[in-house]
Amino acid sequence: DSTTHSPWTGISQFLPTTQKIIQFAEGKEPKSTDRIVYVAGAFDLFHVGYLDFLEKAKAEGDYLIVGLHTDPVVNRYKGYNYPIMNLHERVLSVLACKYVNEVVIGAPYSVTKDLMEHFRVHVVCHGKTPIMQDVDGSDPYAEPKRIGKFKILDSKNKLTTHDLVQRIIRNRLQYEMRNYEKERKEMAVYDAWLVSQQTTTWGTTTLESEGLKGSQTNGFPEMKAGMEESNQTFARLHVAALVQSCAKKRVQLLIRTTF
Repeated sequence: DSTTHSPWTGISQFLPTTQKIIQFAEGKEPKSTDRIVYVAGAFDLFHVGYLDFLEKAKAEGDYLIVGLHTDPVVNRYKGYNYPIMNLHERVLSVLACKYVNEVVIGAPYSVTKDLMEHFRVHVVCHGKTPIMQDVDGSDPYAEPKRIGKFKILDSKNKLTTHDLVQRIIRNRLQYEMRNYEKERKEMAVYDAWLVSQQTTTWGTTTLESEGLKGSQTNGFPEMKAGMEESNQTFARLHVAALVQSCAKKRVQLLIRTTF
């Protein structure tokens, strides 16, 4: 269904078949005596912050139902390019959590009276994160608040998906900067080697152009041979291994700079 997907999320690598979902789901119906807890959200890039919150929510009853919002709904209240994971991927991630008994796929943003009666919800929980109003400006938790079945939970864990994304970006930038400096130093060595090659070639050409060959050079053949041997040793031991990689990196750097 195209209405459940955001332009920021791709098609799931998991085929959303019933068999695939059954593999992750608990598959147990709530008992008539069970106290049913309902929570809703994005649960994007499932992390330890969500885990701690769901553990707290499960402690409020016997059967935990998690409502997952569609990609466009998540993008509306979280902004940026969220969600990172699409709806099907988030469903499987949440179902894999041991505290979760059931998942509502594409749950409505507002917790309505019909929803609570359908699932026989005893308490609706939410974390300490801010609650954004619905598209009509109403409080999405107005109904459970009205009947006294709403509770704010503090998981004591401050980690959010946004924090996780920012950490990934920051580490990536540090990695790129470190490798840029490494490339810069390698190319400096490569450039120095090229200069030494050109200098040696120029010196050899000068000697030959002056006709200083064979026995007429008065010792220059030995000097020339020594220079060539020294040059080959330098190239082999110090920069030969870098020549190919530096040349490629130089092209890549020029491409990045140009485009």
